[in-house]
Amino acid sequence: YTVSLTTPNYNGRKVKNILRNEFKKCLTINNDILIPKNYLINSKENRLKLLSGIIDSDGHKHNKYYEIITKYKSFADDILFLSRSLGFGAYVTKKTGTIKRLKFVGGYYRIIISGSFENLCCLLERKKCEPRKQIKSVLRTGFKTKSIGSGNYYGFTLDGNGRFLLGDFTITHNTTTIVEAVKLLPTDKSIMFLAFNKHIKEELATKLPEHVRCYTTYGLGMGAIKRKYKDSIKFDEFKADKIIQKKSKNWGLKDELKTEEEVLIYLNNMKKLTNLCRLTLTTKPEYIPYISERYDIPLSKPKDIKRALKVLDAMTTDRKTFDYTDMIFLPAIDNSIWFFPQDYVFVDEVQDLNRCQIRIIEKVLKKVKGTNKFTGRLISVGDFFQGIYGFNAADEKSFQWFEKFPNTKVLPLSVSFRCSQAVIRKAQEIVPDIKALPSAPEGCVREGNALEEAKSGDFILCRTTMPLVKLFFEFLTQRKKAIIKGSDIGVHLIELIGNINNIESLKSFWENELKSFRKDLKKEGVLNPNEHSGYSALEDKVMTLLFLTRLADSILDLKYKIKSIFTDEIQGIVLSTVHKIKGLESDRVFIIRPDLLPMQTAKPWQHIQEKNLQYVAYTRARLDLIFDKEWTDES
Repeated sequence: YTVSLTTPNYNGRKVKNILRNEFKKCLTINNDILIPKNYLINSKENRLKLLSGIIDSDGHKHNKYYEIITKYKSFADDILFLSRSLGFGAYVTKKTGTIKRLKFVGGYYRIIISGSFENLCCLLERKKCEPRKQIKSVLRTGFKTKSIGSGNYYGFTLDGNGRFLLGDFTITHNTTTIVEAVKLLPTDKSIMFLAFNKHIKEELATKLPEHVRCYTTYGLGMGAIKRKYKDSIKFDEFKADKIIQKKSKNWGLKDELKTEEEVLIYLNNMKKLTNLCRLTLTTKPEYIPYISERYDIPLSKPKDIKRALKVLDAMTTDRKTFDYTDMIFLPAIDNSIWFFPQDYVFVDEVQDLNRCQIRIIEKVLKKVKGTNKFTGRLISVGDFFQGIYGFNAADEKSFQWFEKFPNTKVLPLSVSFRCSQAVIRKAQEIVPDIKALPSAPEGCVREGNALEEAKSGDFILCRTTMPLVKLFFEFLTQRKKAIIKGSDIGVHLIELIGNINNIESLKSFWENELKSFRKDLKKEGVLNPNEHSGYSALEDKVMTLLFLTRLADSILDLKYKIKSIFTDEIQGIVLSTVHKIKGLESDRVFIIRPDLLPMQTAKPWQHIQEKNLQYVAYTRARLDLIFDKEWTDES
């Protein structure tokens, strides 16, 4: 059957299509499908109708149970939640489906639902189950206990006015630990959970009690801005661009620089510099050159600093619009933008927080009125060895800052619940204190061939983007489903194109820019420009872009190809830089060009971050870690 959803017009006035709007709520930005939360926590009668409808449309009736198969993970998780909330037994397994004649391989989720179905109200006769005759309840199960001997036990109680910092050496179900800790707190207290990103926040929303508020620091900051300014302030993602464009009209850049492309590069560097100044709370002129030097931005002359200060002042005083960085910058610097003080604040991934985020955490904790004495309790989780976002303004001393927070107790979580014995032995080369569960499978660490061996669900990691792009096209010729994770990588590549309108001009411009950059670095005394983080990062982007120009007929075609290659969907073989894969895991992980981990860099803080990247890459593997030393950019 085909169902059409039309929007009628009454007297020339368009009426909102309520049903279509409800369907839109079921779609995520990653093209996944979910069940909106208000459906999952509705009355029992409505939840029974919802599950019955899903079974009517997508379910298969077997003798004693229902089976639902879907390719959408969020949808599978929500069906589990819905079924279990109604008293049914529900379990999910991931399976691989194939269509041999099409050489198609895809991942699917198989959900089994069992129990007494007499209260279901399926409309299709063939989907209605007979009354259950078995007496045993599906909600009861047996288990066995097994002695594992004596060992260390770590626990804590929230009975003092202290802070707690859980330091783990890899993902040891630390989120689960603090989710369970939340459930032990008094329900009459104000409790907030600050998640590292939107994906984690959405996942936690289904696990935390209803009285616990869950935000990202950006979402929390935006709420505070809206609370103060209400409708008088609007979100504008191009706020920085517009202010810089307006200010630059008086800078005489066309006389100062040779071409329009060089002017565009200067303005983009100004945007990067002022953005990093905001994230690091750097607003004094004497400290801005330090930001330029630290992040390899070629704007350190007195006139550059003067211009940056004027841009920062305009961004700070403009309260009619706010951009993404303003969501945490404005609440961090303006005490009139306030938060509801909290009795308990839980924070995850504290090693990757920037100065604005740390300031917000300070502001949200409850204090004695009229003083800076904290009465709110802070429970934070982090791993110094997974700090990899220093390039994006994360404070590399963030973890130590939390350790030194007044009245803090530090508790280790050094046992990995994820990785196999073999993977942990490899990770111990970087972090000796990490341990595997005694019951963890052996797994393996070996050399292999990613192009020949990789299959759907595997991760292929690299320190840089260029080798991944070339490997992606090899998979394309073999008709293997693969993606490169990171839609924002594509955005940055398109930014490099700028206003250039033909392929040859684009190639010529960026080839000359790289040569010019190398010359400038050598004049400054840099013996090996490849060790300069700014040069190596730009070279990776430019070489990736130039490779893609060989596959495009025009600038428009090039932009289309870039958007189609780089995505945030997790499907097929997942190719990714290490930065983009953090927080995810797979049974098998390949690392190509392992010689790039760690990358040779010039600054001490970058050396630490590079070793952390190597550690993060190793610990993405649950079972097998495979090094492909044969694959090169020329393969």
